Amino acid sequence: MSSGELWTHEKKMLQQEFFMHKVKAMVNIIIGSANTLSEAWNKILQNEGGKTEIMVQSHLRNFSANIISRVCFGDSYRKGEEVFSNLSQLQTAISKASFFTSIPGTRYLPTKTNREIHRLNQEICSLIQNIVQEHKQQDSPNRDILYSIIEGSASIPEQTASVEEFIIDNCKTIYFAAFETTAVATTWCLLLLAVHPEWQDRVRKEILDVTCGTAPDFDMLRHLKMVNPILVL
Repeated sequence: MSSGELWTHEKKMLQQEFFMHKVKAMVNIIIGSANTLSEAWNKILQNEGGKTEIMVQSHLRNFSANIISRVCFGDSYRKGEEVFSNLSQLQTAISKASFFTSIPGTRYLPTKTNREIHRLNQEICSLIQNIVQEHKQQDSPNRDILYSIIEGSASIPEQTASVEEFIIDNCKTIYFAAFETTAVATTWCLLLLAVHPEWQDRVRKEILDVTCGTAPDFDMLRHLKMVNPILVL
């Protein structure tokens, strides 16, 4: 929704967080979260005797939230996951209320959904404010994405947004741009591979050939010629 000077400022502020050397540093975080997910699935299988049905969508949403929370909020990633959980609930509540938005004034009515939207908004703002305060009180804060947002809030173009709005809105943007889309894309990718097991076998073989059974690093990723187009599609 940003435009003009504010959009230019936000782009300059966040663009630096996605330079290649920064992305390389994220690989270990992604692998750590993937190992946690794999262990959780293995535990479920063991408890069910080696064969069961897993609703992967919720697991992949948590997987995506865990990665982005660590990248964005650093040591406060647990609170970051809570922010994303509330944003997910807020998105659901807003979608329920959207049927009535064409009727003027309905968003101000004290309906159950409107009260839920207001409560979640308040909780999200409070959580983000607490995380920001923790960052500001650190002697040597992590130079994560939130740090850049806080730093960028000190030079907002005049009359575009308050410092609080700027920080909260950019945290929400990261959720909608990265968390939800990544989780949905990953779920869809796994579904397509399950529908086409011959491609699943090819991808598995390529990954095992490239990694030799070890955890992949950034340099290995460019050798996954079959994985890349599957993810792009």
